[in-house]
Amino acid sequence: MIQALKLLGQRIRELRKQRNMKVADLAKAVDLSEAQIYSIEIGRYGPTFATLTNIAHALRVSLVDVVNWTGAHIRFDLIELMREAPIEVLAEVKEFLLQRLPHQAEPPQAQATKAARK
Repeated sequence: MIQALKLLGQRIRELRKQRNMKVADLAKAVDLSEAQIYSIEIGRYGPTFATLTNIAHALRVSLVDVVNWTGAHIRFDLIELMREAPIEVLAEVKEFLLQRLPHQAEPPQAQATKAARK
């Protein structure tokens, strides 16, 4: 998980710098201290889902753009970032993803299991 947090932090810093934002600008936009933003950017602090969403909004990118760093496996990295998240955050993530991802009637694993049984 530490590696995922470092990569996430680097990605946030990269996006912030691309937009010529200072740490203070981003901190003010998401209602965090500069120290908290710095801690996120160096991978010392894992942001909550709500904070990550606010950061994406402040940077004017999608949440997927924030977690889509070079070489990222978005599903794996999201799982790693959310592994120790409180249940309330996981419910929020589920709702967010259900609203934005194409809906499947059944997960691919369930489809594969049914096909194997036939």
